[in-house]
Amino acid sequence: MTLPEGSRIRDGQTVSVDYYHTAMIYRKQVMCCLSEPKLYEILQWQIEHVRRNLAPDGYFMMHDEMRVQGWDASCVGTGLTPGELLADSVGKCTAIIKQQDAGKPIYVWSDMFDPHHNAAATGRYYLVKGDGPWHGSWKGLDKDVIIVNWNSRPASRLNSLRHFAQLGHRQILAGYYDVPVERIDGWLEDARKVEGVMGVIYTTWQQRYDDLEAFSRRLGKR
Repeated sequence: MTLPEGSRIRDGQTVSVDYYHTAMIYRKQVMCCLSEPKLYEILQWQIEHVRRNLAPDGYFMMHDEMRVQGWDASCVGTGLTPGELLADSVGKCTAIIKQQDAGKPIYVWSDMFDPHHNAAATGRYYLVKGDGPWHGSWKGLDKDVIIVNWNSRPASRLNSLRHFAQLGHRQILAGYYDVPVERIDGWLEDARKVEGVMGVIYTTWQQRYDDLEAFSRRLGKR
């Protein structure tokens, strides 16, 4: 910090400073503020250019593993929890897409809207403010948003599927995750117990496509 000309602060004085700074997760992940109007101006611009230049068949919103939120003045000033902020935000994002490209399907990852995953009622989540910070976030989802569900954990996946089915959402299972292809079997069995599961996608985080054909054959047998 530097002192401007004419400052009353003198050498040796103790200075109290209030400020905000960007919290980085894993050295490179930086989260935007869901309460800042500028965010939605940027998203409006992005969707407009995606529609104009790519003419996509649909839109996949990337609300996923959001690890910082709720601390800056914009968020605090709303009086809302991070879950309420997210509900408001996903509603705004959906509205922008529908305004720019009406009729196209809209997808979103499941975890931030799943009380059996990252939107649990209690517990801390990374650097997000509060206990059970993302709980209730699903209240902002339009029923026509398709959930790409990646909660494949045996202990909670059926509850997750039921949660979104009861809200009226169609779902797609995000399977594989670089594990043996037969792991999808149990998840498919659970998926048969709910309405609205419309498909499965091959999901790899390690850029592994050597199992794609085996995975497809496995689905064909089920």
